[in-house]
Amino acid sequence: MAQAYIVPDETAKKLAYGNLIHVFSNRDAASRQAAIKETYHEDVTFYEPDSVITGHDGVDATAAKLLDERKGWGFVPSGNVTKNHEMVYLAWGFGPVGEDGEVDVKVTVADVLIVEDGKVKKFWVVLNGVTDRVYYILQVPSEQLEIGTHLKTSARRAIVHLPIKIMVFGFLVALAEAVGVLRKDKAISDSTNAANDPNKSEEERRKAREEADRQQHLAEVEQEARDQSDEAMAAGG
Repeated sequence: MAQAYIVPDETAKKLAYGNLIHVFSNRDAASRQAAIKETYHEDVTFYEPDSVITGHDGVDATAAKLLDERKGWGFVPSGNVTKNHEMVYLAWGFGPVGEDGEVDVKVTVADVLIVEDGKVKKFWVVLNGVTDRVYYILQVPSEQLEIGTHLKTSARRAIVHLPIKIMVFGFLVALAEAVGVLRKDKAISDSTNAANDPNKSEEERRKAREEADRQQHLAEVEQEARDQSDEAMAAGG
């Protein structure tokens, strides 16, 4: 068995806080770029919810853009750095910084880092509630968010929460479909097992075979309907 790489504790903390504090919280371009070289491999890959960024320049541009769009906002670690072999995890919050220096957290997020040879090779930013207002807040510049204060509360809420309603509905549909498929598979399996059970009578086994055949036919018909629906949606898109 090959020996697994385990990130040393100090390295895990250095990289997790370096990524969050010295890179993505750093508004000074020169020191941020220096921190990037210390923290990531040159060919680092950064996975956002809707895009993939590669290389030092890509990380620098992403951090600069976020900080520019969120002037007056800051990051604050939440909890401790944790690790599992080459994986390092740190949760954090993001929001406006008050006069007392405290961050009014509007978004809760976590970083997942994959470490190789003492530097970050890949990392993911995982948003808590990516389909709801969190992602909307991260994507819309602060000055545009201010426009929302002139909208009626109900309209503003509708704008902010529309993505989660759409995504949750799609998720529930997919979940219901998956549960239905699993139940159908179990029914087929149970009937097949009954048809081959030597402890059952010939009549019971015959009925079980018929039920298994019926369930299998229904499953094939439903799968064909799903395939046709997917093809139609793909053609329409």
